[in-house]
Amino acid sequence: YLPDERVQRIQRLLSDLDDISQTCSTSPPECAFIDLEKEEETIHQQAEAHLNRMAALFRSLRMAQLEIRCKYHPHTHNVVFENFTWRQLSPSELRLCPPFLVLAHLGSDDGAVLRKMMSLLESRKPIKILALRTTLRKAYPPTAETKVPSTMDVEMLPLALRGVYVLQTSAAAPDFQDRLAEGLSSPRPGVLSLFWQSDVANQKVFIRRADR
Repeated sequence: YLPDERVQRIQRLLSDLDDISQTCSTSPPECAFIDLEKEEETIHQQAEAHLNRMAALFRSLRMAQLEIRCKYHPHTHNVVFENFTWRQLSPSELRLCPPFLVLAHLGSDDGAVLRKMMSLLESRKPIKILALRTTLRKAYPPTAETKVPSTMDVEMLPLALRGVYVLQTSAAAPDFQDRLAEGLSSPRPGVLSLFWQSDVANQKVFIRRADR
């Protein structure tokens, strides 16, 4: 005998799972992209929305697992799942979520870009900043900013921010795709610094440069 409350809860859950199945079969979850030049508040809002859409999927799956094992206790779990967000996701669940990518373009003078990157990473959201670099030359103009010194560059981010996944690579690296996949699936905030070439016609020349 199943209590009416549980029957209704399971019926709602089955309806949610059916909606998820149909949605994912026609439009599976994908990466989300936004440019670093957007307002910081807008980036945070879109990141939260993307991550919570993923959390909604795992919420239903967790509830289903509890119901299958007869382990769902309304007094304990109703509150948990009523307020379920991406912050309740486990590292293994976060690894399965399509990443939220922030596109940043780094040049020879990138102090302002790095300051904004650091501000976003300090939120501890598991966003990934894709830092695209067309040059490795640096310019160090004088600055009054104390948080990010004039000699700061992307390679120093691991020292400035603990717990941030930092990858620096290029398309010439033999394990480029594997390292990129690992960085994108990391459950931590991340910076993926990539040496890249925007001119497709000169890709062969670029690969030779990157390989050196």
